[in-house]
Order: sequence, then C-alpha cells, then structure tokens
Amino acid sequence: PLPEGPFAARELCDDPYVLATRADGSERGLDDLDGRRLLAIRGCPQYRFVELQLLARGVAPASVSRFDNNAIIQALVAAGEGVAVVPELVLDPADRRIAIHPLPELPARRLTAVWHRERAVSVAAREFVEAAVEATAGLAPAR
Repeated sequence: PLPEGPFAARELCDDPYVLATRADGSERGLDDLDGRRLLAIRGCPQYRFVELQLLARGVAPASVSRFDNNAIIQALVAAGEGVAVVPELVLDPADRRIAIHPLPELPARRLTAVWHRERAVSVAAREFVEAAVEATAGLAPAR
C-alpha cells in the first residue's frame, strides 16, 4: 500500500514469485529448499513473505545469499551454485540453462508507478508511465 501523503499511482501488474533452478535441477517448490543455498534480491521488502513461508513449512536453507544484480543471480543458478526465489520479471525466460517453476503459495509483487500529485509531472515522466503501462499490458493485471 502507498504511504499516507499526496501520492498518485497507476498500478501496472503483478509479478509472481518463482523458483529458478538449473535446467536439470530436481527442486520444484519451497519444500525442496531445505539444506539448499538460496539466492535472493538484496533489499526486497516483500521477501519476508518467502522467509515466513519457509519457516511455516519447517524448511531451513543452508544459507541465503543476497545480490543487487539480477544477472548474477541467474548466472549462479545456471552454474548450480544455488536456487533462487525471485519475482518472475527478474529472470530471462529464454535462458535454457535454468528452469522456472511457479510458486502460487507466495503473494505476487505488485508493480506500481507512483508520483507526487502536488508537483508538476514532466512530459518525460508522463511518457515513462505510459510506456510502463504499455510494456506491462500483456502481463498479469494488478489485483
């Protein structure tokens, strides 16, 4: 939810969490992560839902490594250095070195464009929001 304040917003889409494994990996869901190295995005505030789901299932990863770079996460998964629980848009689905498995038990990340409604919005900012709306039009709508 938006914090209190003079904000306007345009919801773009929901970005569901998925499990990324090596293409030949045996992991298919959260229950398969016990004792595995888990790769994650640094600073993702919604990641606490992943951790709570793992805790509720009694799943204890061997370690959790957090990264700022999506390509690094994908390369480490492809190299067999761990598995990743990340939002789907983080990954390049054309990479044949990895497999992507849905995790419907986790709430999707909601992507939203937000701006200060009491400030003038530049033409570039308006065009950016419209481009984002257009780019996400074919994805899962925000619910």
